[in-house]
Amino acid sequence: VAKGSQGTDLSFMKAFRIVRMLKLIRAVRLMDKLNQLEQKEGFGVFKKTLRIFKSIFLMLFVSHLLGCFFTMLVDTEGDNWLATYDPRLVEAPAQDRYVIALYWAIIT
Repeated sequence: VAKGSQGTDLSFMKAFRIVRMLKLIRAVRLMDKLNQLEQKEGFGVFKKTLRIFKSIFLMLFVSHLLGCFFTMLVDTEGDNWLATYDPRLVEAPAQDRYVIALYWAIIT
């Protein structure tokens, strides 16, 4: 791969990541739909279940975002939190780094 095309490949991947971030709008729409459903009358017990579901969804969603953020920090050059924590893990597969970052995001 020529040096010029490698830069193009990297910029394409960055643009692809931005497009994937637009999928986050779906989560916002889901929360809006759940809020609308919660406002309807006559659901009684279902409202409590819906609130629990919304809380769990929100915690998982924020944890995922933080896990992704910490994983992106590992992908940068130089010293990072994962190299400080355990230098062997820097070379681990992306899935392992994500799980470690997710754990790091939830626990810290």
